[in-house]
Amino acid sequence: LITFTGKSLVNINDMDIEYYLQWYRSVGFRGNGNQEATVNNERRNISAFFTWMRKTRIVNENPVEAVEKYQEIKKPIDYLRDWEMEALRDACKRQQDGKVKNMQAYREALRDRALLEFLRSTAIRVGECVTIDQKNIDWNKGEVLVYGHKTRRYRKACIDEIAKFHLKKYLDSRTDDNPALFVSLKSPHRRMQKTSIEYVIRAIADRSILERRVYPHLQRKTTATNMAKKGCPRELVAFYIGHKDGNTKTLNKHYAATDPAQITAAFWQYGAAA
Repeated sequence: LITFTGKSLVNINDMDIEYYLQWYRSVGFRGNGNQEATVNNERRNISAFFTWMRKTRIVNENPVEAVEKYQEIKKPIDYLRDWEMEALRDACKRQQDGKVKNMQAYREALRDRALLEFLRSTAIRVGECVTIDQKNIDWNKGEVLVYGHKTRRYRKACIDEIAKFHLKKYLDSRTDDNPALFVSLKSPHRRMQKTSIEYVIRAIADRSILERRVYPHLQRKTTATNMAKKGCPRELVAFYIGHKDGNTKTLNKHYAATDPAQITAAFWQYGAAA
């Protein structure tokens, strides 16, 4: 913003912000522009910074407040259908003729499947997954203690029987003493980081028959959508995936897709004449 305007932050006004966002939308840093949602994110980040400047009395007002948000095209919520999830599970297999051909490949297969099922069942953020230790899992209750960096509070997520089964197989195959739940395959078996988890999920998708983008956050959307489809109150879905105070606004916009059949079914159940 400073480079674009050539001004000191204390002298930037609403027109400067407007021109900058227009440039950011049409050209941007990569030369091919940005979508309206991305521009609005940039606007929000700048506004947060100027709000801090106003609160600390560096400036008298936030110039971003006078700049309107861009109208966004509402896209359908992206989630995995049941058969797509099965295709990813299929892509985790590395055995042939029922025999282990390569122990390293076998351990990788166990790790991949365990990670896939863990993300699906818990619906946690990839950044939250990085911090999970083995000791955070209560195997008897099928629960895992998760620290939410966004909400700055702990919550419990669940591990169903399928996720539990594959997690135990993966952990039994490990020979390291790292307390982390997921570690790198190669010695010294360090804790897997965000980029590593994203790479593994992409690699699984690349080996599958799917011709679509697959990423860790997609599991959150899939679980939220499946819970909502089965009739779970959306406030509880929001709490489960770690939205602060059960906020359903973000859930409805980005996470839990509504099946049109659910809407008509709701009428026949609640709105039809007796």
